[in-house]
Amino acid sequence: MTTSSTHAPPNRTADVLDGVLGAPLADAVSPLRSARPAVAEHTQRLHDAFFGAPSPNREQLAAVALRAAVLAAQPALAEHYSALLPPDLAAAVTAGTVDDPELAALLRHAELLTVDPAAATREAIERLRSAGLTEAAIVTVSQLIGYVNYQIRLVAGYTLIGESA
Repeated sequence: MTTSSTHAPPNRTADVLDGVLGAPLADAVSPLRSARPAVAEHTQRLHDAFFGAPSPNREQLAAVALRAAVLAAQPALAEHYSALLPPDLAAAVTAGTVDDPELAALLRHAELLTVDPAAATREAIERLRSAGLTEAAIVTVSQLIGYVNYQIRLVAGYTLIGESA
């Protein structure tokens, strides 16, 4: 689990969101997050399920997460996911200029679901299949995109609350 320099209260361990928010904001919203410890715990557990253990597709998943964070203009979250990638790949993903056709298809899917989810159609799934993705991979990457968009909203909301505290 990723931790930050933030001192979480005794009933909650510092997590990825604390690190992304940074110590001052994380400290400001910690009482709110601690009020629903199961939500904070499960939010972190989902992150750990995607990125906690080495896996053959961990780099692809980190690239997809980075692209969603970049598209949503969440630089701190983008920095978190960028750190999970080799610098050259992180730069290419940030710029939207990857060469690998499968990864390019995944990044287009991340863009669709992040920027205009209502425009997602069966054709979007067919494009992923045509790029060589299995049903399991399509489900996993779609779950990840949903999770990262949830993180994006949490970071945005906690930032607004923390800055007004």
